[in-house]
Amino acid sequence: MIRTRWLVLAFVLALPLALVLRAPASLLVPAFSGVPLAGAPLVCGGAHGTVWDGGCRWHWRDYQGDLSWQLDAHGLMPGVAVDLSGGVQLQGWLGAGPGTVVVQGLDGRLPAALLEQMSPASAEGSLNVSSVSLRWQTERLSDVAGSLRYSGGAVSWNNGRGEATVPPLDAVLEPLADGAALVVTDDNGNLLMRGEVISNSGSLKVFRAWPQLLGVSRGGEPADVVFQTSRPLW
Repeated sequence: MIRTRWLVLAFVLALPLALVLRAPASLLVPAFSGVPLAGAPLVCGGAHGTVWDGGCRWHWRDYQGDLSWQLDAHGLMPGVAVDLSGGVQLQGWLGAGPGTVVVQGLDGRLPAALLEQMSPASAEGSLNVSSVSLRWQTERLSDVAGSLRYSGGAVSWNNGRGEATVPPLDAVLEPLADGAALVVTDDNGNLLMRGEVISNSGSLKVFRAWPQLLGVSRGGEPADVVFQTSRPLW
């Protein structure tokens, strides 16, 4: 009799688990389709696979492609391996827990034209993302690593009244005691910009080497700070 009870209990537990494991991806896609990103909705459709290992087609503004995912826990932290292809390319692992968000091994390529959706400037070329990792925990940024590289190209600002051709640029994520820094340099190693996030405060310094590169500087040393700002972020 006891053995029969265990068999019944195992069946009761296994049945909903099997149903969840086989749940189609189409049940998950509506959760993020239609989410607004930079003023335009993300549209997803054509789902395939399961909620655990599936994919769909995506469309946002003038960009479209495929998204695939696979649930993959790292230790005790649940997460998902994602692969975004098409007009925007990103691959990496995203995890989340109570008060924590983790990004690991993010690689990809983004069109620099995305800048137009977030600022009054525009740019040609692309931005390569290499091995970017970070941890956001209790409103603090930590464990940052990775780099970005801008391919170079024509840029414009102030509604096209300012224009320049920019060479390739590099940006490196550096860990700090209570946050992180993003350091931007040109191919000659000249420091162009440095942004920091420490606790809940963000700061930015722009060095004269940047306006010199844009051809709008009127003298001075490349290491001079020409713009500086800081503010609480949250």
